[in-house]
Amino acid sequence: MSGEADTEFNNAKAFLLKSGEGGYSVYDHVFNLVQNVLEKNPGGVAGDVKRFANYSEGVKKHRFDPMRGEEGLKYTKPETDPRDIQRAKEEKALFNLPAPQIVTEVTQPTPFTTVTTTTVKPLVVTPCRPLSEDIKYHKMCGIGLPKKEYLMIEQAMTRLTLDHPVSNVSFWGKIFGTEKNYVIAVSKRYLQEGEQMMEERYAMSKPPRKGLEVPIQPEPPGVGLNRVTYWVCEYPGAPWTPLPDITPQQLQAAKQIKKYFTGDLERPVHSYPPFPGKEGNYLRAQLARITAATYIAPEGEVEPYEDEGDEEPEEEEEDKNKPKPLKYKPLTSLPKPVALDEGIAALAARDKWVHTEMYIYKTGRGTMLPPKPEVEGEEEEQADEEEGEEEKEE
Repeated sequence: MSGEADTEFNNAKAFLLKSGEGGYSVYDHVFNLVQNVLEKNPGGVAGDVKRFANYSEGVKKHRFDPMRGEEGLKYTKPETDPRDIQRAKEEKALFNLPAPQIVTEVTQPTPFTTVTTTTVKPLVVTPCRPLSEDIKYHKMCGIGLPKKEYLMIEQAMTRLTLDHPVSNVSFWGKIFGTEKNYVIAVSKRYLQEGEQMMEERYAMSKPPRKGLEVPIQPEPPGVGLNRVTYWVCEYPGAPWTPLPDITPQQLQAAKQIKKYFTGDLERPVHSYPPFPGKEGNYLRAQLARITAATYIAPEGEVEPYEDEGDEEPEEEEEDKNKPKPLKYKPLTSLPKPVALDEGIAALAARDKWVHTEMYIYKTGRGTMLPPKPEVEGEEEEQADEEEGEEEKEE
């Protein structure tokens, strides 16, 4: 038996001794590699598989070549990707304390006296929903992200509240793209410069002729599906970008197509039927659909929000047609504990759960269209049109 084993060993050794380019065989390379690791172990390569692979490449590169002389065996440190260095700097900046706000006041109590007062006010951080409470629940469902990424996302959301005047910031999720990824947060409606939240009024034009459809008017800022603002970034530490408002036409088109995300908000969406917008608009439409379909709570835990303190003053007849400023109101009130007489197992039934986000109508809106204002003479025109049609039929 030993004779057969020796024969197989010699055959295997002879196979490995087959010389390749420059008379260097696999057997020679493995012998030199193991010998140097056991004797010198440069850079602790014996305890790191990744370094061992790089060291193996270095051994082949710097082996003795009679044509170029002895250069010695050297361990070459792999080069770091500049993008990884930039990302590490941006992640480190998330933990830097923000600069305080310096307020200077100049007063002149008397004509000959000037008093300058400088006050240093630390920036107040708007609290965000902590992700540490959600990690265990994500783990129970078999989903989630690395703990380090949870920490970085929480710091990035805090930075978002410092850079922009937003509140009620929470982590929505992460979408993986073919080139880049989307880290997504949601906040109360963010108003850009010159933007206002006004009460919606009916603004759809009359169709040019009977039978033609007029595009459904989009919801204004703070209303319906545009009640909140979604923010995206490539990774924690990258700048946050607010997604644009959604229109009914974009949402209806998003229901009919399936596309991979690339990670580029400005990338055109090539599809059939055609999508009226870029990838940022397509992402916003899919976020609205996912939110409306997946945000649920046990029945009775949340109730529709009712603001008893706001009493609308009586309007004068002249101001009825003027749009009024709109105040942000949450969809539901704060959750309250629900007493389960049948135990926690009762929540396994589907009828024990309700949706907490607004329903998306077939029009592509989250709210009904405002009532159409009555115009004098319009009813008479419709009656005349109906009489004309009846005459044609006769």
